Amino acid sequence: MVKQQPQVNEFDVFRHSNRVAYRQVGGEVLLVPVRTDPKQPSGVYTLNRTASFLWLQIDGNKDVRGLAAAMETQFEVSIEQAMLDTTQLISDLLSFMAVETVS
Repeated sequence: MVKQQPQVNEFDVFRHSNRVAYRQVGGEVLLVPVRTDPKQPSGVYTLNRTASFLWLQIDGNKDVRGLAAAMETQFEVSIEQAMLDTTQLISDLLSFMAVETVS
């Protein structure tokens, strides 16, 4: 059975989950799950430069459009490409409980 990727809406706002600890090392961010639930993935996740930038932009205030705009500026890509990359990265972060939606 294939697990469905979480849906990300452009108006959603995200924050870092307390289920992961992170450390910035050089230009990358390392995410380490704090396992409180056996269903939660384990291991260390190394984010590439793009994902690290996005991770550091997630502050519980910016919606997905705001995050994509920051990606557009930082990486000099179209807003369409930035939105695609942002929604995919957020979906990946949601899948291992690294971020959560702000209510």
